[in-house]
Amino acid sequence: MKYLLTVISTVVLAATVCANDFDDLVKRAEAGDSVAQFEVGYAYAEGIIVEKDCILAEQWIRKAAEKNYQPAQLGLAAMFDDFTCSGPLHILCGPGSVRGRTHDGCTKWYRKAAEQGGEEAVSAYVWHCISDGDCGQEETLEWMIKGAELGYDEVQAHLGNYYAFMAADTVSAYVWLVLSKLSGRPNDGLNPDPFAKYMTTTDLAQAQFQLGERYYEGRAVEQDYCIAESWYRKSAENGHFKAQTKMCHIYDPFDVSMTALECIDELPFDRSNLIAWSVEWERWHREAVRHGTLEALINFAWHCRSNGTCTQVELIDALTRAAEMGHVESQFNLAGRLNQGPVAAYMWWVIAAKGGNKFARSIVDADILNEWISPDQIAEAKRLAREWIEAHPTIDSANAIPDTTR
Repeated sequence: MKYLLTVISTVVLAATVCANDFDDLVKRAEAGDSVAQFEVGYAYAEGIIVEKDCILAEQWIRKAAEKNYQPAQLGLAAMFDDFTCSGPLHILCGPGSVRGRTHDGCTKWYRKAAEQGGEEAVSAYVWHCISDGDCGQEETLEWMIKGAELGYDEVQAHLGNYYAFMAADTVSAYVWLVLSKLSGRPNDGLNPDPFAKYMTTTDLAQAQFQLGERYYEGRAVEQDYCIAESWYRKSAENGHFKAQTKMCHIYDPFDVSMTALECIDELPFDRSNLIAWSVEWERWHREAVRHGTLEALINFAWHCRSNGTCTQVELIDALTRAAEMGHVESQFNLAGRLNQGPVAAYMWWVIAAKGGNKFARSIVDADILNEWISPDQIAEAKRLAREWIEAHPTIDSANAIPDTTR
């Protein structure tokens, strides 16, 4: 384990001291210097300068550990640890060398070290909890998540295996196994690549999207827009709506994203070629709109109006579906594009005005349309609007997107 490297280096350092140096070290230890106490303890553990004495080793290391010196806490935990211990103290002093050896003592000192933070201490505590099992499942999982979110690759591998074998959560398992693998640590148990074969396409797409989000935001990994794009693309190709929406934003030629700016040379398109860029942009809008969500319909309608590559029929269809879902801005825009006569258009203006659209309200309240629509037609349009409003009393406001024209 990684924390043992610190312990070993300390022992090697201690081996270089001579007798006079050791006397000075003891004086500093007796004066309360926690680092000196730790080094004196290791000297007794290995028999450097002095005769090997594991009881004195434990006493001096305990003094340093009680002063919250993290290496000493890890060392003392190893001396108490019958199962997971493989460190120098255990090797030198052997099982049973510490008086009052208990698992509780082992867990206590691992936890105290972990509470100070750092990859070595957290990884050591997680491994102890997994191997010994006396921390409790809730606390073990809490520390695994904490260490994994901090980017500790060893803990990420443990968490991935936990989700795979214990929690049956294939999405979370895949995410953490991939992150651990990409960090350079071999996975202990599962390799995410063949593991993906046992996942549904939906679950795999969700996991790929989560990986894209983590790289985009720099959570548990170093932020990397290029890697984020690659994961978003995989997820989008597997039909994930949010990933497809992300791809729309990335390739939007009217709003150059940070992803595009960072990855001009790495993404699979020449960013100077706006035609190819726009084709990619339109591709993902069309993929996303197949899901029929309000967000997808609004984005597609905006794409059609700004880019002009969609047909009028496609635009009207998207606006109509969004309007029927209660999106006020789409209701207003639909009214201005309908070729079904003034009654249908006026109906949608009335509905949009009812929803709070200020432009629709100004049209309904003014007399500017007198030459275009008769009083009878206005009355008919208002009747149809009332019927529509009565038929849609519970528009899903949680799925609605605010009207930006208010």
